[in-house]
Amino acid sequence: MGLVSGFLNACLSLVFGALTLVYCVCVSFSLLKDFVLSPRHTLAVSDGRKRRPDIPGTESFFIQTSKIRLHALRNDNHAPSKPLMLFLHGFPENSYSWRNQMNHFRHSYTVVALDMRGFGDSDAPTGLENYLIDELCLDVCAVVKACGYEECILVGHDWGGMVAWNVAANFPDIILGLVTLCSPHPLAYQESACFTLRQAYLSSYFLFFTTPSLPELYLKSGNGARVRELLVTGPMGIVSVGALTEEDIEYYVSALSRPGRLTAGLNYYRAAMMASSKRSKRFLDRTLQANSPPGIPILQLYADRDGAFLPSMFETCSFSKKHVALVRLANCSHWAQQDCPQTVNSHIEAFTDEIKNNYL
Repeated sequence: MGLVSGFLNACLSLVFGALTLVYCVCVSFSLLKDFVLSPRHTLAVSDGRKRRPDIPGTESFFIQTSKIRLHALRNDNHAPSKPLMLFLHGFPENSYSWRNQMNHFRHSYTVVALDMRGFGDSDAPTGLENYLIDELCLDVCAVVKACGYEECILVGHDWGGMVAWNVAANFPDIILGLVTLCSPHPLAYQESACFTLRQAYLSSYFLFFTTPSLPELYLKSGNGARVRELLVTGPMGIVSVGALTEEDIEYYVSALSRPGRLTAGLNYYRAAMMASSKRSKRFLDRTLQANSPPGIPILQLYADRDGAFLPSMFETCSFSKKHVALVRLANCSHWAQQDCPQTVNSHIEAFTDEIKNNYL
């Protein structure tokens, strides 16, 4: 049995290696073609000076942890009497991606949207070890404590969702309720019914992002044209017309163009695949346990037009079928909280109202 398992793992490694090589070749060819056709445009890079668009009713603040300084946004009418709702974003976004949710929940909650380490105005430490899952989880714990709370309703999208799953499994006492958007439970990646060959193909960008230097060159080129494609015009692009304005897109591109920010964002992928520590392994092991997180109300939202994840990553996952309220968002892209904010808000509100009625 061990020989068969080893053989299968070796085959999978070869397949993933081949996918990564093909992806890199295609990207290199695309960059070369763009340079030949329009060298000035291809070499153009944002200066990183674009200011964050105003979000009425919010204020900016910083949290000093034991290691780094984190930036976050919160509602200007926050109060200790209101429960904490903490939002975690994904790549290539930042705290600004939660603007519609901050506005909606500001009267009932202290709403905090974090710039996760490496993004926005938070510090971007160098070294893959700084982006291991345990470090990301401890940031969340530090934010909850710094805001004067012992627990929160935690909402995560994409990478923020992956961090949220791990926080809930390793620090269940600080979670009143968990909401994830377009972020499969980690077990889904290990189950063949979920992680199909088609899903492996869709996830090939993940492997590409782990390679050195080329992803930075690709995403920065053409004044962030590839980031724009990722968010708007490509297969993963947002569905609702006008959900992302030109000002929004320019800000995301600019924020990633600040020194060290793009590499920091890509280091989430690199650390997940290429680095580990005893503590990070322990965190992941707890998260992968079948009954983890224990006893926490969970709402899992996924999109029917998600270019990153097939519905099978949610609908057939053994954990999701047993432990979560699973909701499919119709006519919605991977960028769910920005693509269909009213629908997302209504589902989160119904879920959190039940938590408040039962626990608060």
